[in-house]
Amino acid sequence: MKRDIEYIKEQFEGDGLKAPENLSEDAMMAKLAAAPEPEPAREVRPAAKKPSPWRTFGPLALAACLLVAVAVPAVNHFTEDPAEPVSVSDTAVTAKAEDSLTWFTDYKDIRQELKEIGEKQQLILDESVDYGAAESATSDSAALASNAAGEAKSSGSHSDTYVQVEGVDEADIIKTDGKCIYYITGDGTLRIASVSQGETETLATIRPGGEEAWFNDLYLYKEKLIAIGTSYKEDSLTTVTTYDIRNPEKPKKLQQYKQTGDVVSSRMAEGFVYLVTRDWVDQGGRIVPYCTGDKGYKKLMANDICMMPAPMDTSYAVLGAIDITSGKHVKARTKAVLGASEQIYSNGDNLYIAGPDAEDNEQAYWYGADSTRLLKASLKDGKVDFVATAKIKGNVNNQFSMDEKDGYLRIATTSMQEDKNVNNLYILDEDLEQVGSVTGFAKDEHIEAVRFIGDRGYVITYEQTDPLFVLDLSDPKEPKIDGSVKISGFSTLLVPVDEKTLLGIGWSTETTKEGEALDGTKLVVFDISDPSEPKVADSQEFSGLESEAQYEHKALLVNEEQGYYGIPYGEWSENDSYDGGVMTFSVKDQKLQKVKKHRVAGDTVRRAIYIDDHIYALRADDRISGFPASE
Repeated sequence: MKRDIEYIKEQFEGDGLKAPENLSEDAMMAKLAAAPEPEPAREVRPAAKKPSPWRTFGPLALAACLLVAVAVPAVNHFTEDPAEPVSVSDTAVTAKAEDSLTWFTDYKDIRQELKEIGEKQQLILDESVDYGAAESATSDSAALASNAAGEAKSSGSHSDTYVQVEGVDEADIIKTDGKCIYYITGDGTLRIASVSQGETETLATIRPGGEEAWFNDLYLYKEKLIAIGTSYKEDSLTTVTTYDIRNPEKPKKLQQYKQTGDVVSSRMAEGFVYLVTRDWVDQGGRIVPYCTGDKGYKKLMANDICMMPAPMDTSYAVLGAIDITSGKHVKARTKAVLGASEQIYSNGDNLYIAGPDAEDNEQAYWYGADSTRLLKASLKDGKVDFVATAKIKGNVNNQFSMDEKDGYLRIATTSMQEDKNVNNLYILDEDLEQVGSVTGFAKDEHIEAVRFIGDRGYVITYEQTDPLFVLDLSDPKEPKIDGSVKISGFSTLLVPVDEKTLLGIGWSTETTKEGEALDGTKLVVFDISDPSEPKVADSQEFSGLESEAQYEHKALLVNEEQGYYGIPYGEWSENDSYDGGVMTFSVKDQKLQKVKKHRVAGDTVRRAIYIDDHIYALRADDRISGFPASE
């Protein structure tokens, strides 16, 4: 044990990271010697975080399951032509009877499964003595993007959050109804501010109850404000609190739903909030998730819990459906699955949960899985039902890796082939059985962004040549690559402008002695009128400028009425001062126009929204600055 702990601490320090205080011999021995009573308070575990596109799991992956998630840089540059597809070995997708969900009927069976998972992890830890013997296999995260129908639509004369699927809202740190701005501060406090011609005035401040509690993000539904929050007391809890905001100066709390675990993500559709949390449990203590429902706070029934094949750790993905139209009575339907969760996608009818798959392989525990486990849940009138599972070759990056059309799930991954990245697109039917695929394209590259527009997919990969690929998905059984174009830099978000034009927002790059490095923000306009020959119609680079829109799609401002886009930014100026603001621009006739930086603060701006003719910028110091959009 002592040698194991010392080695893990050395790995933290070798990667320039401080080892957790609880990673000591005394702490770990005390933890192992403890004999928990039934349903006790548990140690709070941080939510597992997915690595960025340029990072991969190092040899602390098992410790990450037990303690914290660790990512180490692993950027490799290759020189071969990435455009030629290659074959990918191993089964790409499985959804057979032997690879199905296991439903529980008794808590004793759940406790036994948790015990076996813990024993398996300990066995791998004990047997893996020569930690440095194996080289870390690069497992770059991948991404595919969203449905063309998912463009955010402006409502009246104010912003809506830019979402993946139209009609399926996503929670964010700021919302507006055109009369007030509702936002979360850096310390997790909720504020309501009135607006008038660029000026704001705080009307109300709501602080979450408890010493270790904060709000994360928000929804608006008619005259209700829904706040997603986190609290730590005896358990890690995610809360969904609904307020009546007909009088924004005196918001009235209507109801609160609680669900154990750390929030992964959520969606809102047709009056229901669908909440996914990751809930860590201990085999000797609390073994199942808890939630509030019609009859109060209680543990889930055993028959509402299932298990994915080969779960990597003792955590649940918990899915709750909260009816926010029901007034003072909380109505929730909650189910859970034993197995890791990292990303979700939903079109309102179905919800998909994606997480790493252990593959029953020691390599997966130490270096990260090269497969993704999918779980499909049907959503009908708020009734949650887990209906299918499958294993996908490779890793997904975020929610934009998944998209459903006509009952088919399209999903893109980056996987490893002979120690190099390759990329794949799989098409699955309603039972998550594979019906078509394009595998092994863009060798030595990894996917950074994709956009689905009808029967086509647009894929950006990155490493050296950074192509945009156009995929024909009109026949789910025979998808194919139509064409490609090489660009410098790469986009992380693709935005449909019209049927012939695609906007890319991402990073500019520069060549250094150490290789290619990120340099700033790049806007690029693609001509996609001929799928076999996509072209770069226009582009601009902004060295030293960074924006949350490069990695968070909800940071993009779209004003369709006035025909402009906006992204918040922060940048270093030539005199080494730091400025923040909002950069606005238009796309007309496949050209970038009216590109302008509106400086509003000596600090980063996190979000930009509009109300009528004014833009309001949420700054990192929690203040809001307004200015005319035409300024």
